[in-house]
Amino acid sequence: MPQKINPEAVWKSDLEVPRDGEGVDAADVALPVSDLLGNAKYLLRVVNDLSAQVEDLQRSRGGFNLSTQSAASIEPANATALKVMLARYEGFTAPVHLEVSGLPAGVTGTLSENDTVGESVNLVLTATDAVAAGTYTVTLTGTSGTRTAVASTNLTVTPQSVRPTFSIQSPHTIGIERAYGDNALGGFGFTRIGGFDGTITWSAPNLPSGLTAVFGTTSSPPVYINYPVAGGGAPIAGVEERGTVTMDLTAGPGLPAGTYNIQIRGTSGTLVVSQGVAVRVTGHAEAAGDFRLALAYDAGDQSGTNGATVTIERLNGFTGPVTLTPGMLAPVVLYGITFVTPLVLINGQPGAVTVVSNTARVTATGTGRAWVNSGVADPASQSPAYQLGVHYGETLITGAAVVAGTQITRTVPVRVRYGTKVY
Repeated sequence: MPQKINPEAVWKSDLEVPRDGEGVDAADVALPVSDLLGNAKYLLRVVNDLSAQVEDLQRSRGGFNLSTQSAASIEPANATALKVMLARYEGFTAPVHLEVSGLPAGVTGTLSENDTVGESVNLVLTATDAVAAGTYTVTLTGTSGTRTAVASTNLTVTPQSVRPTFSIQSPHTIGIERAYGDNALGGFGFTRIGGFDGTITWSAPNLPSGLTAVFGTTSSPPVYINYPVAGGGAPIAGVEERGTVTMDLTAGPGLPAGTYNIQIRGTSGTLVVSQGVAVRVTGHAEAAGDFRLALAYDAGDQSGTNGATVTIERLNGFTGPVTLTPGMLAPVVLYGITFVTPLVLINGQPGAVTVVSNTARVTATGTGRAWVNSGVADPASQSPAYQLGVHYGETLITGAAVVAGTQITRTVPVRVRYGTKVY
């Protein structure tokens, strides 16, 4: 049967509104004045007025509910993301204003939208390294006119599992072969751990007289990149974990041949990290050969390329094999979960590869490691539209060879596009 509606208007009798597709006839309309049945315009206006009343009634009854996950956890100096759902009912489409409260000191909350007409938003919680451990009730409040809805989650701040610090990775030995020059250009890598985001200042404090070291950069400030958020939404800004620094060592004419143990030192405030390196300086008649490494990235848009060529420059008559070994890329930590990173390959193979020619190919793969579109590429020329949600890392390729009974090593840095994480 059609629904019966009692309007408070022109008449006292009941009016029945037909279902969709039915016509309006005398059986549907009961009015005390019989000649109204012949007045089609009047009846149409009555039906339209009643339809508007029905729509107003639906709007007055409509609203929304909020919900999110019941619990979340975070470590100091880290971030986590929550999805907030808005369930709209009975045709409610008005904007909803969202606010976050109950956050502990040292934790900030950022909504992807403070005012939304959609059905979900992302809430990113970011903790400083000074936030106190404990469990806190975080409340999300949505308002639209006189309507209000509330959702909450229990946020547990856990003690930091990894102290913020950094480590240094360098070759065990750097050689200065005086047969062709008095200097050696090398490099070393460093890894930020536990969300460490301080500026690192580099030095070599214990150089012997006659040996100098010039760093490519005297300090390494944090580089911030965007980590993708599981399920979509605004990415989380985080610090890039891996970096490299070049170091040019020069042996003065008065420095005797021999092996010198020096330190590479990184300082950030009260935090000091050192790594020992052996510098082998030969006499002029001692060097029987050497090699250097150079790397050139493939041409093209670096948002999609995957490849570079390492050239082995053989010096002073050296013709022997060179073993190339790619370094490991630092793991990525998202929301307290550590993810493995893509593999760097030499001539399509993981691990050490012995090369007898003068070139080798370097690529990267995320297959089996839940990364897509990984590749060896230089981010300096990447497409600006591709920067969002894409993480780059850096490692070293180390070349090792035996010359006149002594193993010498050379390094060259390589940049790797991790790609996009698949969840």
